[in-house]
Amino acid sequence: MKAVGLVTEYNPFHNGHMLHLQKSMELSGADVSVAVMSGDFVQRGEPAVMDKYTRARIAVDCGVNLVVELPVKFALANAEQFATGAVFTLNALGVDSMCFGSESGSVRELDYIADVLANESDLYQLALKKELRSGASFPLARENAIGTMNIMDRELLHDILSSPNNILAIEYLKAAKRHACPITPYTFKRAGMGYNDLFTAQNADSEYASAEALRNEIKRYCLAMEDLASDIGNEDTDYYDSMIFETNDILQNIIKYIPEAAQDTFLGEMDKNMPVYKEDFNGVFNAKLKKILRDCSYDRRKAAEVLLKYDGFNPNLANRVMNKYDKYYDLDEFIDLLNDKSSTYTAISRALFKFILGHKKNTRSLVDGTDIENEAFDEDIENMLDNYKYTDISYVRILALDDKGMEYLGGIRKTATVPFITKTAGYGEVLSDDIYASDLYNLAVWEVFEETLPDEFHRGVYIKGKGFTGTV
Repeated sequence: MKAVGLVTEYNPFHNGHMLHLQKSMELSGADVSVAVMSGDFVQRGEPAVMDKYTRARIAVDCGVNLVVELPVKFALANAEQFATGAVFTLNALGVDSMCFGSESGSVRELDYIADVLANESDLYQLALKKELRSGASFPLARENAIGTMNIMDRELLHDILSSPNNILAIEYLKAAKRHACPITPYTFKRAGMGYNDLFTAQNADSEYASAEALRNEIKRYCLAMEDLASDIGNEDTDYYDSMIFETNDILQNIIKYIPEAAQDTFLGEMDKNMPVYKEDFNGVFNAKLKKILRDCSYDRRKAAEVLLKYDGFNPNLANRVMNKYDKYYDLDEFIDLLNDKSSTYTAISRALFKFILGHKKNTRSLVDGTDIENEAFDEDIENMLDNYKYTDISYVRILALDDKGMEYLGGIRKTATVPFITKTAGYGEVLSDDIYASDLYNLAVWEVFEETLPDEFHRGVYIKGKGFTGTV
């Protein structure tokens, strides 16, 4: 069976994801679709609005044949590490091709850039180091260094590297080249709203909403529901009726972008187990930071040195955290306080969630512990670039599948180089980071909704038409 790979978050699954699935099958001529999906935490540096098992179930109900989990250390990483983990996973699953949406819509254009980044010629590295020494941010330094290679018009290069899906697409191509993964790439031009676009009067009728717009609408709906609940018994019936109408209008605006096969599950989860947001981790973040301060006898310099042991932290960020932390903070508020030209909002958010989840720079890290996207230039930049290496994945975690996905797994299992995990029991050590991430996510659900989600040892795999396999 020919398989096409999809790299996804499904946060939440919407009509644009259905288009991705359809285009992938059409362009690749594949028999089966395999999605590698971020778990309970996503690449933006925040929790997913809905737990990973429900998102995987919705994807399979909508036609994806097999959904596996991208390990949390890859999922909660910069674009390069995220893409590498996804390509490694798809390669371990024996996919023939992968397909992704991009603003460019041209594999050829994206491939030119990926070639430069995968090969890292002496000329390119020299240009990159020169740009970094001049004080340019890493994204700008990289763009200017690629520009010196004269592979395309500078304006076109800037347009390509200014678009988030293009950047991820280049990283997929680069990872496949650098690690000799025999995966044929396909891309199609994204339709509808842009990656970060929100609803406006101009795009309100777009057939495809961005996931960011939907997440904001979900939050607006939940706030409206809270207001509605607080006004029960209000004597102004006209006002109360208008609030009901507004709330229903928001919900209908969300649902029209959700595929029909997903709507019942989506509505069943709304206000029961979802949505989960960054602020739902304020308590655990403040508690963990306070513990570091206590363990360091409230010596902020020593506390910054402890923070530096966590993935995503450089000396500048670690010191800023400890120098600015003077009260209990909302995570969004604190990230805004920390944000400066040396690091992006998303990079800071990822670092804080890696801290929350306990991801330290050690031998189990994905790379040497340095997050280039979040690193200011210093005298060690040459060593940092020379030693920027990856380890491979050691397992594939199955979340959901249908009969065709089951048939595909059966066909490749004998030749697989890593275990395909369907039962958590017996894999506690190798899955420890993913289990802990899920436990913290489930704790947030319990605190917000007073609902207890099954833990990693009691959920099992979702099989279309049969449900979850239960205790594992």
